[in-house]
Parts: sequence; structure tokens; C-alpha cells
Amino acid sequence: GKRDVTAPANVVAIADRSADHDRWYSAPFTAAWSGSDATSGIDACSAHTYDGPDTGAGELTGVCTDLAGNASALVAFAFRYDATAPVVEIDAPTGGIVAGIVDVRARASDARGVESVRVQAQGLNVEDTTPSYATTWNTLSLTNNAQYTITATTRDAAGITGTDSVTVTVQNIDAQPPNVRITSPT
Repeated sequence: GKRDVTAPANVVAIADRSADHDRWYSAPFTAAWSGSDATSGIDACSAHTYDGPDTGAGELTGVCTDLAGNASALVAFAFRYDATAPVVEIDAPTGGIVAGIVDVRARASDARGVESVRVQAQGLNVEDTTPSYATTWNTLSLTNNAQYTITATTRDAAGITGTDSVTVTVQNIDAQPPNVRITSPT
């Protein structure tokens, strides 16, 4: 018989699914190796499931072995993994009563970096990519004595979001003068 002394060739690693966002995985995935062996055939190839820790430069390695016991060289599978949501907090307003033009400020943080913060409320939808994360909200046209929710949503480089919200009551002073007509005496 023919003796096989050649290791498997053309060994590659492929994940069982696409990355979640911009080449980042944010949930567990499995990398599986495959290759070819012309002489005795493939016996087994590595497969590894990854579920953390978070890393911006991860690497899994695997091999294929043929039926004669020859192993390929280690083949790397490079990846980025982040399953931790970013944190966002609305600093202002903190709740209670607001009126007029309201300053809205949020703080956001993430180990991999914050891409943006979106602030939303009735009549307000602003996405900010600069770390001040501040905007203004004009409440003058809103219903007086009504409650509104301000929501801040942050997104990190891996596409994961974190959210904070605060409920406020709009109480604008009536700036419209009364309509007065004197009917007596004429």
C-alpha cells in the first residue's frame, strides 16, 4: 500500500455565521476548520466556539488531521468580539418640570468606544457623534402639563446599544396675552 506522509493541505477556518456589525461578533460563534488530503483523506478538523471575553483582536487556531495521523500546521481565525453593552446616562434634565428651550445632555462610555448617542423626545431626534452629547429641546409647542419621555441610546463599535430615559413634565408659562373686550359701559 501507499504510505501517507503528507499533512492535509488547503486548511481554512470559517465561522458558522457572519459577524454581527462591522466585522464584530456580539454573540457566540463557532469557527470550523476544513482542508483536503489527497492520499489518505481527512480524519478530523478543529472546531471552536467562542463566547468571550470581549476582545478587539481575538484569534482561534485549529488544524486538520488525515487518516494516517498527519496534522496540518496551525491555521488562525482572527476576529473581534464584544458582547458588553455601552452605558449611557442622561445628565440633564434629571426629571421633574421643564419649560421653554431645554438643555439635554448625556454621558456615554464603552470599553471599545462609543460611536454615537441618539437623543429622542417629542419633536426631537438628534444623533451626536462628539463626546459632548448635548442638544436642546424646544418644548414651547408641546402640550402643557403633559409628561414626555426623553430617551438616549448609545451605540458602540460592535453595534450594541445601551439606553437611558427620563420622564419630564412640560410646564410652559402662557405667553399668549388674554383677548379682552370691554362690553359695558359702551
